[in-house]
Amino acid sequence: MRIGLLIYGDLEQCTGGYIYDRYLVNHLRAGGHEVIPITLPALSLAGKLADNFSPLLVGRIRALKLDILLEDALCLPSLLGLNRVLSLCTRLPIVALVHQLVYRRQRQRGWRRFYAFGEKTFLRSVDAIIVNSEQLRRAIREELGINRPALVATPGGDRLAAGGVEERQKLSQRVEQPGPLKLFFLGNVLPNKGLHRLLTVLKELDPASWRLSVAGSLEMDQAYADRIRQFIADHALAAQVRLLGLLDSESLKAELARHHLLTLPYSIEGFGIAYLEGMSLGLPAIGSTRGAAGEIIDHGKNGLLVEFAGDGADLRGYLSHLQLHRQELKAMSLAALDSFQEFPTWEESMAQIRGFLQEVGGARARVARPPG
Repeated sequence: MRIGLLIYGDLEQCTGGYIYDRYLVNHLRAGGHEVIPITLPALSLAGKLADNFSPLLVGRIRALKLDILLEDALCLPSLLGLNRVLSLCTRLPIVALVHQLVYRRQRQRGWRRFYAFGEKTFLRSVDAIIVNSEQLRRAIREELGINRPALVATPGGDRLAAGGVEERQKLSQRVEQPGPLKLFFLGNVLPNKGLHRLLTVLKELDPASWRLSVAGSLEMDQAYADRIRQFIADHALAAQVRLLGLLDSESLKAELARHHLLTLPYSIEGFGIAYLEGMSLGLPAIGSTRGAAGEIIDHGKNGLLVEFAGDGADLRGYLSHLQLHRQELKAMSLAALDSFQEFPTWEESMAQIRGFLQEVGGARARVARPPG
């Protein structure tokens, strides 16, 4: 098949969604399919909205003579009306690749309504949907009322080539070693990842009881990164917090292997690749009660779930307890390794998508889309 993938900017960007897209592109190409990225500039909101009425973009897509078009739903502002235009001049099957629902992340009611309307409009215009979690599939059907054929293909956690016997053998020494609890934050330094909230909780703990390492881009939101640096300085946390920036896979694996817990308690994840990657090195995950973290984290067994809207008392209590009860931490670490093994690999998940796309693309003679 000849497949188009519509995305914003460079496919090599370091976010969970782009990592997912890259694995998919590489898998499809290895299977003999031709995949053509259709890149759009990440302009202002007004510029993105203008894509919906761009004859140049429509002509560009038509000229590719695709068998199927994959649209990353993170390009939502550019897709509100584009597919309606395409449907007037082509019978091209369109599949949405949904990593998260943007409207659920909005705090202001106006923006929440805008994005909910936009996501509903967009998803009604496609033939099928690929999502990364069961929770996301359910939300699309129950909250947005969209009933399209949908495939749940979870991300893999095996990017770091970990999760073997070697990790299990190292756990006892790492977990039982006296000293502070070593926490790891894996995510780009952006407001929606909640690093500021995590630091607000941690600063109330005994400074000798914890250390935090942060691995993720400090360049994507310079103003927010500066706020984090200022917070660290204002509260004298420099001895406890390391800002590592982006790490390559080998460096990330080495850092994870030196830590105790993967901590992303205030980030609402569509799935949460970071949780699985931490578990592959035996790190129990601390995630939010919102989002899809509960599909990976079995509270009290392989990690912990924290109330997203809480004041942090639950998180402080969990960390203080695990600092003193290392055998419980060890049991959770072993359970995290076992949980990692239960999830599909990247190759297995991408193979599911390949089969799904072949089914959708095989229905070349499209009928009118059903309502909803």
